[in-house]
Amino acid sequence: MSDGQRPIDAAAETVQRGITAATAYGRADLADHLQDVATKLASPGVSVLVIGEFKQGKSTLVNALLNVDHCPVDDDIATAIPTVTSYGDQTLARAHWDLQDQPPDERASLPADVDIANRTEEHGDHTSVAMDEVESLVTAPPADDGRRLRTIEVAVPRRLLQNGLSLVDTPGIGGIESAHAEASLGTLATAHAAVFVSDASQELTRSELDLIRRGTELTDHAVLALTKTDLYREWPKIRDLNAGHLSDAGIEIDIVPMSAVQRRRAVAANDAELNRRSGYPTLADYLRATVVADAEARAVVSAGAAVTRVVEQLTAVFESERAVLVDPSTIEGARVTLQEASDRAAAVRSGAARWQTALNDGVQDLNGDIDHDLRSRFREINKQVEERLDDEDPAQVWDEFEPWLRRVAAEAVASNYRLLHERAEQLARAVGELFMLDEQASLIDLDLPAPTDFIGTVDIDADDPTTAPGAVSQALGALRGSYGGMMMFGMLGTVVGITMILPVTLGLGAVMGAKQIRDDRGRALTQRRQQARQVARTFVDEVSFAVSKESRDLLRRVHRDLRDTYAERAQELVASAQSALDAANRASTADESTRTARLADVEAELARLAALADRAARLDGKHDGDRHDR
Repeated sequence: MSDGQRPIDAAAETVQRGITAATAYGRADLADHLQDVATKLASPGVSVLVIGEFKQGKSTLVNALLNVDHCPVDDDIATAIPTVTSYGDQTLARAHWDLQDQPPDERASLPADVDIANRTEEHGDHTSVAMDEVESLVTAPPADDGRRLRTIEVAVPRRLLQNGLSLVDTPGIGGIESAHAEASLGTLATAHAAVFVSDASQELTRSELDLIRRGTELTDHAVLALTKTDLYREWPKIRDLNAGHLSDAGIEIDIVPMSAVQRRRAVAANDAELNRRSGYPTLADYLRATVVADAEARAVVSAGAAVTRVVEQLTAVFESERAVLVDPSTIEGARVTLQEASDRAAAVRSGAARWQTALNDGVQDLNGDIDHDLRSRFREINKQVEERLDDEDPAQVWDEFEPWLRRVAAEAVASNYRLLHERAEQLARAVGELFMLDEQASLIDLDLPAPTDFIGTVDIDADDPTTAPGAVSQALGALRGSYGGMMMFGMLGTVVGITMILPVTLGLGAVMGAKQIRDDRGRALTQRRQQARQVARTFVDEVSFAVSKESRDLLRRVHRDLRDTYAERAQELVASAQSALDAANRASTADESTRTARLADVEAELARLAALADRAARLDGKHDGDRHDR
């Protein structure tokens, strides 16, 4: 690495030299592998979630930071669909649709601009969207027509985003107990950083503190943006109060005061000092110097490990050839040794290899464990539903009960996904260790997508379980009871020969009427509770069905990615072993003059590979910032 050269640039140059070497030595497979590494180096893919409650200035922050206006900002509307802003040479937008529940034969009816061949998600196809349509899609998603809008992706030519940074403007969470909060926290498990947003109108609420506390447990990097400082002169006091609340809660996070109005004015007037006071350069520097730099450092380490692995395989071929060139009598021993190496490599590639068995068994076990965990969580929800409805009248508490049900279901889904994420990474490491790769090379990036927010799309049953008997119904019930009582006692008196006094008859009728009202109310309450239980069970079942399908699909993807990745590496080992054996055989049949000339060439090639190995080693293969387990 030359003085002053950025590590990411040094890594890119080293990888390119590895590609050149692999190509020159006829190893297209190794060159293709390094080309994939080069692609990831060019854009590490750093996602930053912008999270906060409604109307705190999230969309305004994204717009002002990038000097764009595609994130909708209005007092009367709110973001309902996540908007992902990333780099592009030109401004364009795509809508990503979730089509997983749509029958295949109905996909032909999609608009002509749906690019089925260029799918960006396993279950999501995208369509091009005009920029002036983004606001309406983000704030008022189209009605269900067999598709569901998952995200809006906007590409803009902004320098801040050029190194792979993406900003995700999330819907307002509406409190830590909302389903949106759980969905955002579930998404945060796969993000690189979070920008929590709270305006300067008041100090952090308890729900905001809880959100920040839980969010900082899920991501390596986080910052709190204190927005709208231009509107509130007392913002320094609010900042200090927030700092105290965060300290008391044991949360270590920087607070950045920000004013979008000052930012816009500074950009328009090219005023550097006003821009500095707006706080936006501070946030931009944090994203570049901390978040992106950390992702780049990890990409550099991975690139160094990849080049080292390629150089080792190329070096082994030349060392085998050199040994025979120096002493042709060693050819028989070399053949035995290299054949054994080839056999071992072939065994690693076979379906009976230990890593293959561990992968297959691991995915099956993980499928069962994740399904059991989800069923257990939803069983507990059904139990809680029963307990709550045993003590409450749905007619009185439904406005609170329905949001509670959505929240606990979302929490169960997010927790289940986090478990899947952690266990999938553990499986990847275990398979890598069995494959006998070094520690860095075994850490395959699974690139797991964020959990789908099923909770907001599953409807609570339209049959309203909250309707209590009306006044007319109760009056009719009382009339039936009192009339029946009067008739019963009147007839009883006639039978036994006793003349019932009218007031007595009326009193007994009133008692019977009151009893009828109580009985009707009891039956109606029982019916409402039973209906509410059925509504809740149906909702939980539908969410469970959808999440189970998504989990199975995700695990199939994990299985396929790990299988294909390690199978390719096993094939590389087989090719390397065969190349070494072929080189040794050629060396053994060469005459002395040819061996002498070839030995000089081989020594030169080994020197070049040693220099490349040294460059790879200087990319710091022992980087200690490995991402913590989720």
